[in-house]
Amino acid sequence: HVLLTSYSNSSRVSGTIKNDIISTDAFIDAPSVLMMGMLCALIGSSLFLTFATRIGLPVSTTHCIIGGIIGVGFATVGPNGVDWSWGGVSQVFAAWAIAPCISAAFGAILFLFTKYGVMKSKNPLKMGMIMVPIFYALTSGILTMLIVWKGAASLDLDDWGTAPTVGTIFGVAGGVAL
Repeated sequence: HVLLTSYSNSSRVSGTIKNDIISTDAFIDAPSVLMMGMLCALIGSSLFLTFATRIGLPVSTTHCIIGGIIGVGFATVGPNGVDWSWGGVSQVFAAWAIAPCISAAFGAILFLFTKYGVMKSKNPLKMGMIMVPIFYALTSGILTMLIVWKGAASLDLDDWGTAPTVGTIFGVAGGVAL
């Protein structure tokens, strides 16, 4: 699951890091400064990741490199060199707050559904056996959605319409449930 999610989102994340934090147009006259800046962002984020991991802090490679690139933007072009708009860094910052909240809500819903629909039912074993295919279908449907809706770059699915995308998601989920 992690590999599929990581692989399908990697081109979008790379695109954001490459294009949407600092404008490369500011470095047309001095591409070596951009190169040095990216190297410094990489080394700085690597050092921080190593240090944080060593002392047991939870860290994110993506968060670190984005922070490093923002630092490079400040150091080379100034605060106005960083794209603070919704299409740039603000959207990334919002996602860092919104995604855990959505995950918490879905986790709570699934837990309560399992607790009251299976564990506290009159016949938990029977309800558990009924729910296993449903949970497998839900999981496989979500994984399929990550691949076909978000688009795996190597599969070239960006031009798929709504019907093939929805049909594939529900087809896989239904097949797994059966």
